[in-house]
Amino acid sequence: MAKRSSSKSSSSTGLLIGLGLMVGGGLLLLAGASSGAAGEETERLRGRVRRLFLLAARILGIEAPELVFTSSVNNASSDGTRVLVNLSWLEEVLQRFCGMPACVDAVVLGILAHELVHHSYGDAYAPLWDRDWRELRADQLAGAVLAVAGAAPEDFARVIHEITTCCDPSYPLGSERREAIQAGYDEILASNAI
Repeated sequence: MAKRSSSKSSSSTGLLIGLGLMVGGGLLLLAGASSGAAGEETERLRGRVRRLFLLAARILGIEAPELVFTSSVNNASSDGTRVLVNLSWLEEVLQRFCGMPACVDAVVLGILAHELVHHSYGDAYAPLWDRDWRELRADQLAGAVLAVAGAAPEDFARVIHEITTCCDPSYPLGSERREAIQAGYDEILASNAI
């Protein structure tokens, strides 16, 4: 079976185009950077993640499932009923890759959109043999969400590429994932003539 299906991703991205017109571009919620105690920063990040989670769900046109912060997962995932985020992992990724609030928002929004796509398609219950295609679909739709939200895809694509390349060879190649993110982003830009 082919890893990619352009008709499935095009129709999914088509849904985002319509939603993007309703939601409008530039809705990225920036929670300004500030200094403070580690606990305050963690709570600020939790709030930021919650806001961006709701934004991603709205852009995707789905009802937001329960969002759970837990260390029971290595990074972020969907268990079929909830989206799970390891906040310590997320903080580490953001510290390593992001210095600007716009980068933080793009990376968090991309990660959450990616997991929401898995959730909405029931990927937690899917067979492993088509995992690559599902990962690339989630990446492509995350790229489209970034475009609708008015966020650049480069930071999210760089993080996904680095994480895939260094840490998990069972996923599609980092270069394929970057291409999928950019393709979703470009499709929205082309369709909205932004």
